[in-house]
Amino acid sequence: MNALRKCALLCFCLLLAAGCSATSSGSADKSVAVKAEASANPQASGKQSSAVKAALDKTAQDLVSRASRTVVPNKAKPTVRKQGKQYVATYVDVDMNSIHTGMRAGQTKTTPYIGIIEYIENTYECKGATSAAARAYTDCQAVKTRNMKELIRYDGRKWQF
Repeated sequence: MNALRKCALLCFCLLLAAGCSATSSGSADKSVAVKAEASANPQASGKQSSAVKAALDKTAQDLVSRASRTVVPNKAKPTVRKQGKQYVATYVDVDMNSIHTGMRAGQTKTTPYIGIIEYIENTYECKGATSAAARAYTDCQAVKTRNMKELIRYDGRKWQF
């Protein structure tokens, strides 16, 4: 009985390995087909990709402005803590001028493009003698910068995130 289980396990592993290699070569064939289709008609592809890039830029502005509105703690509701004899108010702000976008070819026909949106989140600390003074935002310094990268996909009509 033990030998039968070992044989079944070995057969399962071999079938699994054969299935994985067939799947990966199939997706490579699709990728080559998408790239060949794009290179067959470069003018139409160039016009389409510039329109897709413009849509990506607009989507990036929408996505980053949404992130700016929903980030926590924000300037309207900072986190306040006591540090020694002072109070420190901490909040995060998204730098809307730091948006950079890029795109590359996707791997399948259903995802012809992958979009990359990069922006910066800055963490600020404001100090004061009281909690209200810290929230007055008079003595603020950027203490941390975080580079954010979002990956989104194009489904043929619009960018999905």
